[in-house]
Amino acid sequence: MFSVPDTSLPKFNIDFVVNLLRQENAKDICVIQVPPEIKYCNYFIVVSGSSTRHLHAMAHYMLKMYKHQKEENDPHTRIEGKETDDWLCIDFGSIVVHFMLPETRETYELEKLWTLGSFDDQLAQMTPQLLPEDFILGLTSEQHDQLVTRT
Repeated sequence: MFSVPDTSLPKFNIDFVVNLLRQENAKDICVIQVPPEIKYCNYFIVVSGSSTRHLHAMAHYMLKMYKHQKEENDPHTRIEGKETDDWLCIDFGSIVVHFMLPETRETYELEKLWTLGSFDDQLAQMTPQLLPEDFILGLTSEQHDQLVTRT
């Protein structure tokens, strides 16, 4: 008895991409599921490479595999950073992959940017007494004092 392959899922899905990255010796693979309201992509992946050559080799391999797995109505890829030595980004439509050297990754901290939530959401969770007086934009000293005494 044999089973019919499930064609309802795209071939170039998150599991396939992560396995390809592991096969290419990507370091510190970080997969972030993007909230649906953002409508940018479904997954955002950040990986490190050991050298510029390694970054470009991983990216080239991913592009090659995407072209091999691509369905007719899948989006075309968009590539940024081809001329740089420390960063490449490929947009596969529902999956965006950033290839970075470790020091570049440390500098930009993309994982934090995509996982911490919006600045307004973070501020809403902080109590006014934890914020310095001049941090609450638009409030006078009197309004700030009222906020602090209410909480």
